[in-house]
Amino acid sequence: MYDSKADFIDSFRDEWSGLAEEEVDRLVSGTAPSGDPVAEDEIDEALYGSELE
Repeated sequence: MYDSKADFIDSFRDEWSGLAEEEVDRLVSGTAPSGDPVAEDEIDEALYGSELE
């Protein structure tokens, strides 16, 4: 277990070689799990747009 959220995030930093600490912070700061289930078709729509006809 980790003492803080920052300690947990820091545990992943070694795997992000090639990124500056500022870049890692920027990536991590914009993410948060919503806990809401997402349907596969919603993911497809977000990634690829509406279905081709």
